[in-house]
Amino acid sequence: MVSNGVLMTYHHRVLIAGTLKELTFKLLRVVPVIISDLTWDAHVSYILSKCAKRIYCIWTLSKAGVLACDIVYIYCSVVRSVLEYACAVWHPGLSNKLSEDIERFQKCCFKIIYTTLSYSEALEKSGLVRLDTRREEITQCTIRQVKCPTHPLHYIRARIDKAILGHR
Repeated sequence: MVSNGVLMTYHHRVLIAGTLKELTFKLLRVVPVIISDLTWDAHVSYILSKCAKRIYCIWTLSKAGVLACDIVYIYCSVVRSVLEYACAVWHPGLSNKLSEDIERFQKCCFKIIYTTLSYSEALEKSGLVRLDTRREEITQCTIRQVKCPTHPLHYIRARIDKAILGHR
C-alpha cells in the first residue's frame, strides 16, 4: 500500500449568527491508495472513511445556523476535494457500485445542508453537479492537457500509443 501525505491548512471565513468567524482546518492530503489487486475498492474505502470524519464539520455548521452557501463552500474545500483528489487516475477504473458509494456520500452531505430538498434540487441550488459527472469532466480535461506536446506527461502518452500501435 502506498500512502504519504502533506499537511494542508485551510482558512475559511463564515457568517455565524451575524458574526464573521474565521475557521481553520488542518488536513492531511494523501496520494491514492494502490494495492496489489489493482482495483480501487481500497482507495474508495479510504477516501470515504476520511470524509466520514469530516462530515461532523458540515453537521456542526448546519446546526449552528451557518448559511447553506457557506457550508457548500466549506464542503467543496474540505470534503469534496478529498472525494475528487487524483480522480483522473482512478475514475476510469471505478465500478458502478464504487461510483454510487461515492455519490451516496455527497447525497448524505447535501441532506444535512439542505434538509428539505431532494438531491437533484440541492445540486441545482448549490450550483454543483453529480460527482460522477464532475469526475468525468476532470478526466477528459486531463486527457486533453496530456495530449498537448508541452505537457510534462505527454512523452509517456506517446510511448504508450507507440507500444499499442506496435502490437497491432
